[in-house]
Amino acid sequence: MASKSLKPIIFKDLLTPLGEKVEATKEQISTEEGTKNSFIIPLFQMLGYDFSNHLEVVSEFIADVGMKKNEKVDYALQKSGKPIILIECKKWKEKLDKHGTQLVRYFTFSVAKFGILTNGIKYWFFTDLDKTNIMDNYPFFTFDITDHTEDDSEFVKLFSKDLYDQQKILEMAKDLVYSREIKNLLHSELKNPTKDFIRYFAEKTYLEKQRGKITDKVMTQYGELLRKNIPSLLDELISERLIPKSNILDDDNIVLDENKIVTTEEELEAYFIVKAICRQKIEANRIAFRDAQTYFAILLDNNRLKTICRVYLNASKKYLGIFDANRQEIKYEINSVDDIFKYSENLFAVLKIYEPAK
Repeated sequence: MASKSLKPIIFKDLLTPLGEKVEATKEQISTEEGTKNSFIIPLFQMLGYDFSNHLEVVSEFIADVGMKKNEKVDYALQKSGKPIILIECKKWKEKLDKHGTQLVRYFTFSVAKFGILTNGIKYWFFTDLDKTNIMDNYPFFTFDITDHTEDDSEFVKLFSKDLYDQQKILEMAKDLVYSREIKNLLHSELKNPTKDFIRYFAEKTYLEKQRGKITDKVMTQYGELLRKNIPSLLDELISERLIPKSNILDDDNIVLDENKIVTTEEELEAYFIVKAICRQKIEANRIAFRDAQTYFAILLDNNRLKTICRVYLNASKKYLGIFDANRQEIKYEINSVDDIFKYSENLFAVLKIYEPAK
C-alpha cells in the first residue's frame, strides 16, 4: 500500500515535537549509534522512508572510492533501486565542518544527487552545482531540528519519499545558492565598495556625461561619495518600504566552519564590561552578545539591528567599534578591554538612539 502524502500541517506538527525531544534528551546520548536511533532515523521516518525495507534504505551503503574498496556511508535512501540521497552521520556533539571531505569521497563515486551531513541536530544538504559529480564545498541548505522556520520545514519536506522531485530540488538549490551569493556580494560592496564597484558608477555618470577621463583622483572622489551616500540611500529605501529593514546591516552570513569561531576569555571580559556600563541605563538581562569570525558583537535585546558595539580583539591592534545615529561604525583603538570604560558616554549615546525615552 502506497504511503499517504505528507500534508504541510502534519509534517510541521511532527517535526516540532522531534526538535523538542532532541533538545531535551541530547545530553543522555553519548554515541553515534544513539544519535542515529534517537534523532536521525525518526526524522527520515517522518519523511516516509522505511528503514526495515532494504529497497528504500540501505544501511552501511558501500561506496567504492577510487582504489579504496568497501568504503561505507551510513545510509543511502533509494528510489527504483538506485541511491538518491547519501547520509553521513556523526555524534550530536561533533561539529560538521571537519567531516565534509569524507562525504565528498562517497558522493563522487555514487549516482546519488544529494548528500546530507548531520549530527542529528544540524543537517547540511549538498549537491553538485559547481562541477558535475563533484560535491560542492558548501551546503546549499542548512537545517537545525531545534531551531528552524516554517519555510525550513517545508523545504525539508521536499526530500520525503512521496514528494521527492530531483529536478525541482536542484532548481530550488540553485535559487538558494545564487541568491545567497548575490546578497553577500551586495552586502560586501555596500559596506566596503571595491574598485570595480566604484568604477561602474564613475563610468555611468562621469564618463558617459563626457566630464573627462576617469583618473585616480576621480576614482578616489567617487569612492568617498559612495561611502558617504550608501547609508542614507539605505535609510531612504527602508523608509519607503522598498526593502525590509531586516535585510540591512545583517552580518550573520552562513558560517560553515563553526570551529573558526572561538569566544575568548578576553571577549567575554569585554562583554561584562559593556554590560556593567550599560546596566546603569537599562536592565542587564537585555544585553546579549554574538560572536563572529572577525568581531565580537554586543547587542540590545539580542537584536542585530540594535548593536551597542563591537570589539575586535583577535589581531595585533585592538579596536572598539561604536555605531552613530547614521549607522556608521566608528572604531577606537584600545590597548586592553579596560579602555572600554573610557567610552561609557559613547555607549550611553547608542542606547539613547535605540530608546530615546530613557
